[in-house]
Amino acid sequence: MTKLETDFTLALIQSIQEAEALTGVAESRLLRSAQEQGGAAAVRQMLSRGQMTRQFEPLKKLGRLDRSPEALVIQGKYAALFTDEEVNQCLAALLEAGMFSGRSGT
Repeated sequence: MTKLETDFTLALIQSIQEAEALTGVAESRLLRSAQEQGGAAAVRQMLSRGQMTRQFEPLKKLGRLDRSPEALVIQGKYAALFTDEEVNQCLAALLEAGMFSGRSGT
C-alpha cells in the first residue's frame, strides 16, 4: 500500500468512527473492508454497486456530510486513488444532498 493509500485508509476509518459517534449508525462492512483491503479499494467496491454509505442519510439530517466517507473521496489530495467517475458519483450525491448549498453539511 502506498503512503497515499495508507493516509486515505486512516482518514476513512476515522471518518467512519466519527460518523458513528455522531449518528449512532455503524458502518461495519465498510470499516472491515477498509481494514482488510485498504480504504480506497473498499470505497471503490461500494461505489461500483452504486451505493453510498449507511451513514450518508443520517449525516445529511445532522448537516454533517463533511464527516462522510463520500466527502473524503472528493478531496483533491486523494484524487489519484479514484477515477473521475467515482469522484463524480460522490460529488453528485453530496451536491444533491445540499452539502455545498448551505442546506446540509459544511
